[in-house]
Amino acid sequence: TVHLHSQTISHSIESAGNSANTREIIQWTSEERKTRWKNYQYTADLMSPDTAEAAKAHFLSLLAVSPEETFAYAASLPKNHPGLTELSRILINHVMDLDIGDSGRLLTSLSENKHLGKRVPFLVANQAALIPERERELFSLWSKFPENAQIASTTASSISGMLENHGTAPDVIHRYSGKILQLPAGAVRGELMHELLSHSYEEGDITTAQEILMQLPDSGEFDKAIGEFAFRAKDHDPAAAMDWATSIQSEESRWIAITGIAYNWEKENQMAVQSWYDSNVDTLDMNTREYIEELLKVK
Repeated sequence: TVHLHSQTISHSIESAGNSANTREIIQWTSEERKTRWKNYQYTADLMSPDTAEAAKAHFLSLLAVSPEETFAYAASLPKNHPGLTELSRILINHVMDLDIGDSGRLLTSLSENKHLGKRVPFLVANQAALIPERERELFSLWSKFPENAQIASTTASSISGMLENHGTAPDVIHRYSGKILQLPAGAVRGELMHELLSHSYEEGDITTAQEILMQLPDSGEFDKAIGEFAFRAKDHDPAAAMDWATSIQSEESRWIAITGIAYNWEKENQMAVQSWYDSNVDTLDMNTREYIEELLKVK
């Protein structure tokens, strides 16, 4: 086991010059390692910036011997530990060197830690386009944390990376939309769909997005995706864009979409806006009614 872990060790560990520490730790039993790390962890010196390098050297040594114990140690460090950022960076980089089964399991474990977990999705997202298996890991993380705002914030880079390898042809967009819809409902799924459809517009294609939107469940998580589609479609078919805008569940987002489309549409065809308004006035809230009525008075 030690030999296999040593083979997969990252470059940052190899260059740390800690072979003596590694040889020493290899000789410890598992219980000895736990005891020594527990005692070392809570010394005052460990919290001092002056001794951060020593903590890092010990950390790297243990990582070469037992990644799982090292994960547990890093996750137990106080949030204000002076070397936490550097230690977690090295640890996560090392995880990416492990075989896909081990790294997936350890990444999931890290994701559940409030101090270290926020770094995991960014790292996996950056590598999703490079290693196909990482893409599966990323979808696995998304499925475990459907409402995690930090993970949701990585969706733009994740989708961009995936499509960089596969392109934005309609069949690719449809394939990824199917994978996204298999995820649990939540903010992450909504952000993913929005980012995916944003890329589908790159070639001036709005048909693919419309086909996908028609298949989506009625859920506010897709408001952002629907809002952007309505904005994109307004120059092609403003009446259809309005219909999509009225389906947005967030009152504020719906108002922004409807009034934005009405403003542009009125400049091109005021009579069409009037006709649409007359047919839909009963479905509109008071603020939207007042805006469009005022807009239609302007000659």
